Amino acid sequence: MIAREAKRSVIENWMRSSIQDGGIERFDDLHIDQIDPMWRSRSSWIAGALQAYGLAVELRDRFLLDIVVALAFSLRSGEEALGVNFGTLSELEKELDWSPPSLYLFHRGQEPWRASPPAQGVAPVADLFIQRMDAASLFGTAVRASECYFLEFKDLSSDEYSRTLFLAG
Repeated sequence: MIAREAKRSVIENWMRSSIQDGGIERFDDLHIDQIDPMWRSRSSWIAGALQAYGLAVELRDRFLLDIVVALAFSLRSGEEALGVNFGTLSELEKELDWSPPSLYLFHRGQEPWRASPPAQGVAPVADLFIQRMDAASLFGTAVRASECYFLEFKDLSSDEYSRTLFLAG
């Protein structure tokens, strides 16, 4: 595992680059396994993701950036809508798909759970379902998140419903 300062440096470089070169508008993300190779292991995804999220929020606050930092958990998809089928971290872990969690930056008011109609560059979707979740009950009170949203939708070019859980602050 790499040192906290090295992780912070990777996140800071990604944040600066995203802000300066339009990465926010392109929805450029940073997967946690790009921050620390030890986070490639599925068993480390939730703990690693929460640590990465905490570091990103610290950096945002330190540099007084007016952006939303979000942590995205990509969940198993299916041909039928599954909805929120988890209530604990262990149940959430079972719902994770093949992709490690990732960090996103959004302009305030342009988060995916608010954008209606979809933001420019975002493919239109069908059957969009958005549910606000209680971050503290799922992740604990130590996580600095003001919002937690579950999104489920069907991309018009796909036969499956995609599901994502966002933790944001």
